[in-house]
Amino acid sequence: MIKRGPWRPFLVKATILTATLALSFDYVAKRYRLGIDWQVERCLPDTRVVLIDLRSEMPKRGSLVAFRGEGLAPIFPDGTHMVKILVGLPGDRVVITPKTTTVNGLDVAAGLDLADRLGQRPEAFERSFTIPDDQFFAVGISSTSFDSRYFGLIKRDQVIGKAWRLG
Repeated sequence: MIKRGPWRPFLVKATILTATLALSFDYVAKRYRLGIDWQVERCLPDTRVVLIDLRSEMPKRGSLVAFRGEGLAPIFPDGTHMVKILVGLPGDRVVITPKTTTVNGLDVAAGLDLADRLGQRPEAFERSFTIPDDQFFAVGISSTSFDSRYFGLIKRDQVIGKAWRLG
């Protein structure tokens, strides 16, 4: 016959373990989100899955930024969560032409290949401006990425957090 020990120490340990796991899960669920890009033609061709940190500081230039899109019609409904590369910060000079987009004189995107799908000529998106405070400019890698070249700047309150490529 197997002798069983007292239940109280087991219950205390089980309760502590359960509480620790529940709190850890709650922390992770409130801080992080997974993003999956189901599109066939992705703006970040090497990225289908991202991890978004909802409590991160503002992403830095060159990193991935997750945001709620505004002015996305007719491609996506407003509020669609998007992930792009943050290339322009407040005070930066942006120049968009049919052949290239530059930020502070550095090429960040080529062409305006999506203009035709939007029912516009590429010249309709041609402009130059300085990014105002609390706004940002973000692009994808693909030449058909629907990004700030088309829908404009991202406001600080649209930013969800920093994103990392998972696969």
